[in-house]
Amino acid sequence: MIPKKRKTASGWTFSSNGSHTAIAVEHQPTFQETLLPSLEQLTSGTTEALQNGAYDEAISQSSHLIHELLKRAAGLLKLRHVAWNKKANIAEELGDALQMIEFNPLDIDGYLSAADIYSIQGKQQNVIDTLQKALDVPITDDLRNSIQHQIDAAKQRLDRRVDFIAESPHDVFSSIVHHINGDDAMNCIEVSHTWRNRLLQSPIPWRAAGSIVKSPVGYTKDSATYKLLPLISRHVEELNLVELDPQTMVLCIDMTRTQLFPRLRSLYIQHYSTTTPDPGDLSIYLYNALPYIALTLTTLVIDEPCNTIISLGCILSICRNLADLRCTVYSIADCHGDGVPISHTTSLTRICLSSRATALTNVLQLVQLSPNLQFLELDNYEGDILSVIKYQHCPRLIAIVINKESFEELEVHALMGSEFLKPAEPAKLQRLALPNVRSAQPLLPYLQRGTELLSTLLLEPVCEGTTLVDWQLLSSFSLPCLEYLNINTGHASAAFLECFPGMLRCCPNLKCFKLIGAIGDQNTQDTVISTTMANNIFDAVADLVSLTAELEFHHIDIRGSSFIRLLQQYDAKNGRRLGRLQIKKCKGVTANVLHTIGKVQALVELAVHGAEEEVTASDVAVFTRMIAEMTYLRYLTLSGMKFNDDAALGVAHSKVIDSNMAITVPGESGITLEGRTVLEKRFKKVDFQPY
Repeated sequence: MIPKKRKTASGWTFSSNGSHTAIAVEHQPTFQETLLPSLEQLTSGTTEALQNGAYDEAISQSSHLIHELLKRAAGLLKLRHVAWNKKANIAEELGDALQMIEFNPLDIDGYLSAADIYSIQGKQQNVIDTLQKALDVPITDDLRNSIQHQIDAAKQRLDRRVDFIAESPHDVFSSIVHHINGDDAMNCIEVSHTWRNRLLQSPIPWRAAGSIVKSPVGYTKDSATYKLLPLISRHVEELNLVELDPQTMVLCIDMTRTQLFPRLRSLYIQHYSTTTPDPGDLSIYLYNALPYIALTLTTLVIDEPCNTIISLGCILSICRNLADLRCTVYSIADCHGDGVPISHTTSLTRICLSSRATALTNVLQLVQLSPNLQFLELDNYEGDILSVIKYQHCPRLIAIVINKESFEELEVHALMGSEFLKPAEPAKLQRLALPNVRSAQPLLPYLQRGTELLSTLLLEPVCEGTTLVDWQLLSSFSLPCLEYLNINTGHASAAFLECFPGMLRCCPNLKCFKLIGAIGDQNTQDTVISTTMANNIFDAVADLVSLTAELEFHHIDIRGSSFIRLLQQYDAKNGRRLGRLQIKKCKGVTANVLHTIGKVQALVELAVHGAEEEVTASDVAVFTRMIAEMTYLRYLTLSGMKFNDDAALGVAHSKVIDSNMAITVPGESGITLEGRTVLEKRFKKVDFQPY
């Protein structure tokens, strides 16, 4: 086969059967080598003069050559400068202009180009400095006069202050005020009459007027913020009346009746301050004002738990477009038999009710007349809510939160707002917090729509007359997105506890688990959950490989071997990590349990309340030394343990424990004054109580 010859960048090659063989060819000069002489050629004369000892001649030739090269470089920079200008690259164009000045200070073009770019950038002082240097260059009188005129113009622009708010076009002004909140706007309107008039005409900074009337000490009717409200009422979409003195609170509510609020969508009323007097019952003022804002009002929040008594029927009969109703008041008349009956279908998608004085016992009518209800939250509610809610009444319900404070999980409260819920069609359950539940059967229609969005479940089952049929439902549906599970078994039946391990196995992605039992004095009373039942639960929890964020047990019998096996899953040798572990007043906190806890090295937070009588101070000392080795630990709470000086030193020597955490040390536990001093220096709070 005849090899094929082809030309490449490095010369000619011959190819045969896909292989290439390079051969020696004559060197081809590059583009730069064709245009430019080599350094040896340029400096040959200077080199010869040096070799002959003619040093003055060498210096003269070198200086002349450098000057010529710089002039030519400046000429090339002019060409590249023009190219950058065509490409609208101001940064590169400015760089070339400054290099032109550096290479050839006697060329006026570099100065003029740099000054033009500085002027475009608004850097008037740089324009002046550059053109002042240009006047030192030999130029004609006409060009000198022109440059001086540019310097004078730049000085005028530098001295002039541009009022962007007053002079900017509407679109630019709107872009500016988009970044101004109510507090900033309040300061801006005091600058000048022009600013005041223009800002008051713009709706953008006044849509949410919460900061206008909010104050930690309360505004009075004579304050500038209160006087501003009538001027911006036509722009306000959200009006938040927070922590006002009583007279101003009443006047602001009444202002919605006397002033035009054509865009008001949200009204928030809160008096939760210890610095201002109680405004009393505001309901009468609210009822008088609502007819004037009812057409646009979609959100009403009343947080007046002291004296206010409201009627939901009265509010809903006036505000037919309400979608979000949240009330924390002294009493809700409709929910315990009084008040105006609700006689029409509502538009409510969110209902949050809390009555401080009386329990909420009558919400059936409200729920039945809210077919679009998605989020239901009731505090101080008595009874089983699932016996009231029917699927045919609320087919779009995706979150039910009842008596959330009874679950004692403050960190979960932030997750209970409707803003965290995901829109889905059809609607699927996402949040459940249910105390006093007698059966899971009412949840069946909701669960059949899909369980893939249910992420939070707080449940408190009761034992009255329940059977396996009531709870088997919970172990028949997969809960792939359930991440937080809080179960209070204080009043649970044996039927629920039998079904509970099966339910746990349906939660493969569970990250946080809290189990509460019913035990008062851990040394005298028995737990509701037997050791066998607890072992079944612990075995099911141990199989949850995603459970890495939190484990918490209250009043649970942990004496069985399954609890030890559960903790061993998080031993450093097994590779699983656990961030938070809390064991509070549980039976069976032995030295072996403490030693196993000490091996869970990845903990960030640890709380152990109470230990068995046979746990000695030496056992605790070993445990605290293991705690000191926990690299990531930041929060520690220990109580009800026998401490000695070694145990105190073990805790105090830890470099990673947060010094704000409390350690409760029994006073009669063998710890000396020296050990107590060590703890008191290390921690801000240490309680020494009799054991």
